[in-house]
Amino acid sequence: MNLFNSSILAAMLFLLVLSCRTTPKGARAEDSKSAQESDSARDLDANSDDDNFWDKDEEDQSAVALSYNNGIQSIVNEACVSCHGNDSDSVYPNLSSYDLLKFSAKRSVTYIESGSMPKAPITMSNENKAKFKSWVENGMQEGDEASGSESDATTYSDIELVVENSCGNCHTTGQTYPPLGSEPNLKKHGQSALNSVNAGRMPPQSSGKSISSTNLNKLKNWLQDNN
Repeated sequence: MNLFNSSILAAMLFLLVLSCRTTPKGARAEDSKSAQESDSARDLDANSDDDNFWDKDEEDQSAVALSYNNGIQSIVNEACVSCHGNDSDSVYPNLSSYDLLKFSAKRSVTYIESGSMPKAPITMSNENKAKFKSWVENGMQEGDEASGSESDATTYSDIELVVENSCGNCHTTGQTYPPLGSEPNLKKHGQSALNSVNAGRMPPQSSGKSISSTNLNKLKNWLQDNN
């Protein structure tokens, strides 16, 4: 019985050796090459996954770029609107909306950097100061939309007729009210005029004049770009 089993084992070994010897050398090389190509493909897939990871990380960072709606409004609400809010009797500029903040933001950076704003006991962290300044320097976006181009800038000629039609009867040279009928005068008195419009005091109802929201935005944009 042992001799029989030994014979079977010897026969199996003989067949195994024979099969190895009869396998063409080229076939073995081809198999080795295929195995290497498979390993390379797996490495490429791994590298591709890594690239996709970093691309995704950059996309995620871009998606959370600072805007008024994404970060800045909460900073301003926390540190500014207790004084710079909707109180029409306040002597401070109203910063409680995107349009109002955009108009005064550049000057606000100066006050924040000097330490004069916000007033104690309210504070603003260095991180939030840096965020606010970065937002101002990068175009003061409201949402995730791209910033406007230079060609979108409002010029004095765009608003000259607006001011003349809505304010010219009272705000001319020689009148009681500050003159607004020239570019230098509008730069000088424009902030006060805008505050009065936002508070509903100007133009007075008795004048029969009004300013549309479109024209008001033109005035805000021009004042922001020229102060």
